[in-house]
Amino acid sequence: MRSFLSYGHDSNEGLVQRIKLDLEDRGHVVWIDRSEIKAGDDWRRKITEGLINSDGVLSFLTKHSVRDPGV
Repeated sequence: MRSFLSYGHDSNEGLVQRIKLDLEDRGHVVWIDRSEIKAGDDWRRKITEGLINSDGVLSFLTKHSVRDPGV
């Protein structure tokens, strides 16, 4: 299964990284921006492609990730 992780870059990022590793240890392919978007990439296009090519989305909602304005 290919999973897309959506999260805010805040103090909870360590937890998100831990969950990513746990999913990968269980055989999942995980899309996460830190490893999939490189400097100079069109980040909106990369995120859209990541979503389209994923089987599911795991979204971590925090005050930071849902702030206004946000992505």
